[in-house]
Amino acid sequence: MSLANDFTHRGTHVRIDGPAGAPVVVLAHALATDLSFWDLQVAVWSRFLRVVRYDLRGHGQSHAPEGIYGFDQMVADVIDLLDFLKVDKAAFVGLSLGGMIGQALALRAPERLSALVLAETNARTPDALKGMWQQRIAGATSGGMETQVEGSLARWFTPDYRARSPLTVEWITGLIRQTRPAGFIACCRAIENLDFLDRLTAVTVPTLVVAGAEDQAAPLANLQGIAARIPGSTFLKIDNAAHLGNIEQSSVFSEEVGAFLKAQLLR
Repeated sequence: MSLANDFTHRGTHVRIDGPAGAPVVVLAHALATDLSFWDLQVAVWSRFLRVVRYDLRGHGQSHAPEGIYGFDQMVADVIDLLDFLKVDKAAFVGLSLGGMIGQALALRAPERLSALVLAETNARTPDALKGMWQQRIAGATSGGMETQVEGSLARWFTPDYRARSPLTVEWITGLIRQTRPAGFIACCRAIENLDFLDRLTAVTVPTLVVAGAEDQAAPLANLQGIAARIPGSTFLKIDNAAHLGNIEQSSVFSEEVGAFLKAQLLR
């Protein structure tokens, strides 16, 4: 029987789908979205997995405390949730900001992970890009989240997809607009200081690295660099996808990542 649950734990909004007793996978969404970001995958994966998704701090219905959100804090949110759910080990799927949290989790608490998927994410913010993040912070500070809409959509989807999928793009636009500026800014400051790349050789969890072939926010070469550093990792390139491959190529993403999860968790 499939069960569903929706609750808030210590300020973190959580939704659970899938059979009780099935292997657990935790999903972490991209910056300026919320847990509904994964709706297209949950419909497929919750048939054989217990899918736990949550609004990252500062996003959706989760709390948005003031200040910078360090990756240690964001990892602590995940560990606290697993402890609350009495889950010793779970797979973790993170895209963009969610993938950065996944890297931090694999480095800090690998014993809590059964598998890891790092999708369309980065492992380091070079000095040349720090100014871009400062500009985004300044825009959100002075003009709110409307200042983030057009630039985000241009990075997140290919022009062709935006032209032929206006209703889906409208959905994602709404998620950006609904994000609280304080939460967005706090996460941007964490991303501005991102630097895990040289430590990834220590990751021991079975890992799938997913790249969008046309991703400008997390370029293909960056994901190849991540995969090259993680021992024994598997690399997947999704054609005709920019930054949000789970939406732009939802069937390919759901099938390929789902097959990896199934192979790792249902042996």
